[in-house]
Amino acid sequence: MKECQDMANYCGVCYWPFAKFHISGPKAAEWLDSLIPTRMPKVGRCTLTYFLTPKGKIMSEFVIVRLAEDSMYMVAYPNQELHDWRWMQMNLPAEGVQITNSCKEWATMIVSGKETRNIFLKHGNKDLAFWSNDNFKMFDFKEAEICGIPCRVLRVSFTGELGWELHPRSEDVAELYKRLKAADPKICDWGAYTMGSFRLEKGYLGFGSVMTRDHTALEAGLGRINMKKDFVGRDALEAMGAPSRRLVHLAVDTPDQLDCIGNEAIFNKVTGAVVGFTTSGGWGYLAKKSIAFGYINAEDLQAPLEVEVLGSRYDIHLQHGPFKVNVETPEEKFPLHEASLQSSSAASRQA
Repeated sequence: MKECQDMANYCGVCYWPFAKFHISGPKAAEWLDSLIPTRMPKVGRCTLTYFLTPKGKIMSEFVIVRLAEDSMYMVAYPNQELHDWRWMQMNLPAEGVQITNSCKEWATMIVSGKETRNIFLKHGNKDLAFWSNDNFKMFDFKEAEICGIPCRVLRVSFTGELGWELHPRSEDVAELYKRLKAADPKICDWGAYTMGSFRLEKGYLGFGSVMTRDHTALEAGLGRINMKKDFVGRDALEAMGAPSRRLVHLAVDTPDQLDCIGNEAIFNKVTGAVVGFTTSGGWGYLAKKSIAFGYINAEDLQAPLEVEVLGSRYDIHLQHGPFKVNVETPEEKFPLHEASLQSSSAASRQA
């Protein structure tokens, strides 16, 4: 609870061991574009995207940073490192593309909270325009020094709070952490449970639970899929039509200290039939509410629903948009995953 409040009200830092790759060569952009269902970013921009299976299911999620026309920096889930490496190697053309595993060379620190911009302004580039929303937009990438240490700086945030990812060289990350904490002792530490709480409250999807190879891109309501281009899985998505089940964001009426964790059965209260299942859940510390994600049969989205947790059933309600929280509203929020789930009938997300 304290980590969530301290980070949202001021600023917090978290080390995260992402997998990282560099992809370069005269054919690199064209080749990578053929593997992902979204548009490639322009130079100086990032994009959140996916590898899909040939059947249109979600195989991996990652961020692509366009360093140059023929050079990309890929930031992926740590447990997907070897899987993503293998998939790219399996699809690698005979020439024109080079892939380097850069996990050992680069590190990541996530810095979030409403005072983050002011802290970077004080201890990094001191030009206010550099950090402004107009100059440093969501999904922008820039090079900057923070506390005297060079970093790749990505404007992305999985918490939904004002924040950036800092990508220094691995040999510099410990020193960067020490200097940041020494420069401003009010900066708190936060970790996976805090990230999970913010993710649930904002309605952000987590790969490996909410999205897996058991779920299609259409069921999960992934935004920005570009059906006008060719990519792995496109033909399957085009052929499958409207999905029979939909991903939903849920408020759960369980007692205190009793939360969904995933794979709990969801029931139609009128018919008593099992109509879905949860994928993940937990406590929203700032919303003070038990929250979950789940997949529900499309035909039952308007029915009264309940979930079974430890042998008892509790009401659940479709959540439209982020949960309200009991801290001062941060300066700005933005959806790394396009936005919270908004429409229960279409599981659509706001752009």
